[in-house]
Amino acid sequence: IKLDVIELLNDNGKKISSSNIKKLISNGFIRRANYELGSIYGFGGKVIHGKGRGSRLNFPTVNISPNEKNQLMPKLGVYLIIARNNGLSMYGMCNFGYRPTFNENKLVLEIHLFKDNLDDLYDQCIRVEFLERIRDEIKFPSSKELMLQLKNDKIKCLKLQAKYD
Repeated sequence: IKLDVIELLNDNGKKISSSNIKKLISNGFIRRANYELGSIYGFGGKVIHGKGRGSRLNFPTVNISPNEKNQLMPKLGVYLIIARNNGLSMYGMCNFGYRPTFNENKLVLEIHLFKDNLDDLYDQCIRVEFLERIRDEIKFPSSKELMLQLKNDKIKCLKLQAKYD
């Protein structure tokens, strides 16, 4: 077996390693993790049925179940993402968490895509790529206040999206 030993990668003296990248992802430092990876962190998952609450809030979502049982997941919160399905790339915003406003205890990954007229995605596989962390998951006093925050999150995501176009 031929073995080539390469020098340790670093950025201004800071070691770049897989264990550090995993730590960055787990702590929500997605942009830095993507930089150190040299690509965008993401994974594949299957679109599953949710409760339909996003549609009632005027923010319809697709719920994703990761393909890998022990998938490394990012810190709970809201993210700007790209979803890829059958050659189509779609920006969106993602909530990864427990939906505390509704007192739920099941961990979910739900995505609001910034594209209209999507075909039915249920049972299809989607690759979710995390671009930037927007904020922590927050418990709101009411669904009305949550809707106002979602509008602000979407505005912020759409502005950030310009960096990636």
